Amino acid sequence: MASGTHDSDWRHFQDQVAEILNLIPGCVARVNQPVHGTRIGTVRVDVLAELRSNGFVFRVIVECKFWRRPIPQEKVFSLNTVVEDIGADRGYLISEIGVQSGAAEYLSHPSNVRALTFEEFKSIVANDRFIENCGRCGVKILVSRRPRAGKTAHCRACYRLLRATPRRLEYAAEHERAMSLASTVGFQLVGGTLGSDVKSSLETAVAGGAGFPNATQPLAIFRESLAAAIRSIESQPRGKLFRDFLSKGPYERQGKVPTKLRHQRLSDQETADTIAFIFSHMVNCFKGALTEMLATAPCLHILRELQAQKRLPREARLYVGDAVWAAPREGEGFAKAADLHILVERRSPKATPSVVLAGVAEVKSYFLPPERLGRQLDRHLARARRGLRVGKVAYGPDQITVGCKGGRPAVRITVLPADWNLPRTFHFERKDGRKLLHVDPGVPPSDADSVERVGPLQWRVTLRWSKEALDAAAYEMTFWFMEKLGEVLYSSGVPKEWEGMSPAQAGQNAAKMMLYYAILRCRTVRNNQRAIALYNSYGFGYALGMSFRNPQGRREMLWPQDLDEILATGQNKDGCRIV
Repeated sequence: MASGTHDSDWRHFQDQVAEILNLIPGCVARVNQPVHGTRIGTVRVDVLAELRSNGFVFRVIVECKFWRRPIPQEKVFSLNTVVEDIGADRGYLISEIGVQSGAAEYLSHPSNVRALTFEEFKSIVANDRFIENCGRCGVKILVSRRPRAGKTAHCRACYRLLRATPRRLEYAAEHERAMSLASTVGFQLVGGTLGSDVKSSLETAVAGGAGFPNATQPLAIFRESLAAAIRSIESQPRGKLFRDFLSKGPYERQGKVPTKLRHQRLSDQETADTIAFIFSHMVNCFKGALTEMLATAPCLHILRELQAQKRLPREARLYVGDAVWAAPREGEGFAKAADLHILVERRSPKATPSVVLAGVAEVKSYFLPPERLGRQLDRHLARARRGLRVGKVAYGPDQITVGCKGGRPAVRITVLPADWNLPRTFHFERKDGRKLLHVDPGVPPSDADSVERVGPLQWRVTLRWSKEALDAAAYEMTFWFMEKLGEVLYSSGVPKEWEGMSPAQAGQNAAKMMLYYAILRCRTVRNNQRAIALYNSYGFGYALGMSFRNPQGRREMLWPQDLDEILATGQNKDGCRIV
């Protein structure tokens, strides 16, 4: 049966229970969830699992007891009370070594509560299979047999990437590099509340049966999305230039580059190209991935609303990102399509497969006028009529129907960020003899996304997170990537002048130092302002770093003493402010 041991901490115990439940197709399990009953009021349960199958939802309550002694009868009574009062379909009490005799006697009678040891629980979920970790992305998977010595099991997505054709091997190498970085982090990368919202949105989408290109669990989807952004960055011609920026860097002084260093440093033009690449393409890759993940939950809500009104069939399904590709405007093959699709696939052994394109969504991390968004949706629908690829299944024009029931046009959804600013307020604290900067976090003014119907089959979604908040998160992701890539570059050894630094410290030092040198080498105002924005934001966060400006409105380099002066008088000695 399932192999491995679990952590001795009870929180990790319940996390493992939830993770194993999430292996069940259609099941979404969450830890420490509030539930409400008519008699017990609101209580928190260790794990709440929802299993969706054929349009039905089954709710299961799981209590996890990481005790070294048998569980007494009153704990079983308590679980049974919760299960009955909230109307759950089943309750499970999972423990280390079982229950006391009185509890066992009680459970021998018919009820909706069952007690299992952790090993019994794993065995039931595994069902004659084994629970292993994917050797590439780390998610838990079910396998029919244990891997041989020296071998590792892989999830379906990673296995497909590793199949040995030349192009797949090349793609797998790219994906391997990206996943090796992405697999080191979780939702905390984008911040506490925002990270929780991304996780919640993906959990909602997975529970609602949304289709994703290469993963089926929220954390794996997040990491795949992060890896896809990294691949997009590294596949660009300037991706190699960016690596050179971290390893070679610009010339570290003003003035003419010495002849002997011309091939050991980036030229001024290469430095300017790299800064433009970081400022635009890199940040936008991470921001786009983040916004698309946040958009899945409200788009699923619109789909469910239309199904409840019987305007879309129950079989309609939401597909996210590269799960769907469309024919290009010219030429053959398939290319990136709309950000999200609502499809109804019809496959039968006795008929030609067909698909109904019931809706499309365009997700933006910045603001665009409605008419431009409308034209983009028109182009997506026009391309979809020429051909679609859903997973591995390709559909020709004669197999595609665009529109809803009764000849109505396709659903059109636009998703945009909110328009509020991050706080510019901050303070210093002293801890262990160090002076620490604390910038007040941004808190969305709304508790939920706004979903507004703007036409017969048209919706506009406004995320509760603003453009500026998404910008700030994307900058943090960009700086994380710079540090991790620097760590990889220096894993075989750090420069002599950095002796004593670990590869991780060298990566951080390289990112900050090269951004500083870039300011010295930028030859245009635009590139100089971009380099200053990056350097300031790396050291002081997006809200302060992007907003420190002189009386003429241009950015200036920000230093800790500037913040001291701003706290005292509202500006530094040169009249620069946080605007």
